[in-house]
Amino acid sequence: MLTEFQKHNDFLVIDTPHDFSDIAIKALDTANHILFVMAPEMGSLRAGLCALRTYDTLGYDPEKVIVVLNHISQASGLKNSQIEKAIGRKIDLELPFAPEVSQAINLGEPFVTANTNIPISVQMEDNAYNLTRETLKNLPPIAPTAAWNRVNRRLKAKK
Repeated sequence: MLTEFQKHNDFLVIDTPHDFSDIAIKALDTANHILFVMAPEMGSLRAGLCALRTYDTLGYDPEKVIVVLNHISQASGLKNSQIEKAIGRKIDLELPFAPEVSQAINLGEPFVTANTNIPISVQMEDNAYNLTRETLKNLPPIAPTAAWNRVNRRLKAKK
């Protein structure tokens, strides 16, 4: 089924379970990027270390695995330097705490569409663009979305 979806879609986002079942491994094997999301908490760090070791055992290129630090609360947790030392690599992306995320979860409305101008929404849109294959970055969509237009305005403003 995954192969069929890939034939018909430029982008697939798969939220795999927190295990390494055959199905999860197949999805990870075929992925262009693995966004490994962790919180700055000891429990998340411990689970993260196990997952990163498993990715290494499975032979995934470290560049395929993108470490994302998600600040899920305002409380200060482990410092980035502590996390990086423990996992033996840099944090690639960092998502700031945003109360709008919890509100969006409770209301069932994506925060990136409900609050397009808050820092985390801007960052999510820009991250999605940056993870896009280079060939697709240079092709404007037939029907550009509002998100695509926002990202392109920000890119032009940086130039």
